[in-house]
Amino acid sequence: LLSRAQRLCRPAFWYLAVWIVALIAVQLTMGAESAQALGRECVALLWFLGVYLVALAFVPALTRLSSGVATVAVVISLLVASAAMDGVRFALDNAEAGTANLIIVWVIPVVIGVAYARKLIGMRAAVIAALAAFVAQVIVAVYGPYDVSLVVTGAERVSNVSPPTLLLALHCTWMSCVFVVAAGAIRRWAARPRVWLAVSVGNGGAMTLYLWHIPAIALA
Repeated sequence: LLSRAQRLCRPAFWYLAVWIVALIAVQLTMGAESAQALGRECVALLWFLGVYLVALAFVPALTRLSSGVATVAVVISLLVASAAMDGVRFALDNAEAGTANLIIVWVIPVVIGVAYARKLIGMRAAVIAALAAFVAQVIVAVYGPYDVSLVVTGAERVSNVSPPTLLLALHCTWMSCVFVVAAGAIRRWAARPRVWLAVSVGNGGAMTLYLWHIPAIALA
């Protein structure tokens, strides 16, 4: 966990170091208001890092999962909890009331990932779970109080990302289960030396690409 956290945080610290220098330059040349506006944008993506580090902290407890039944129970409990937080959020008409879903929802892929690594989920169970979660997501999207968009567009009435909602929780569930189904074929394909080299190089720079893709788009 420590080594993984370091791999994530090291590029983030370099990113922040560059932006500190850039924002000082912006403040000196364009004023404090411009620096403040730019500063808010440049750190907006770092919510992911904070949430992921907190989600990683659950891994030691999740390694105590001993069966597929226990995994299903945990995932269903998290889905119910996310729905409850949405209920509070909509009742109060306040998105901040659903902030707990930042952890509740994003822990779901971690639960499924740990269960996969410990061989607690079979392919048949993963297919059934993926289909069930996908159907549930479609029903919630059509009949629930949610927008369809799973990314921030600026035009949505109800954000499914900030904070996450049951709709996104179901999306995380079926996508993670689809990975379990495809993992065997992916593993065999990635075992080829040339493929694994590309995967390892890409993985080594994934956090850097994530951090800098918005500034790159803005410059473009």
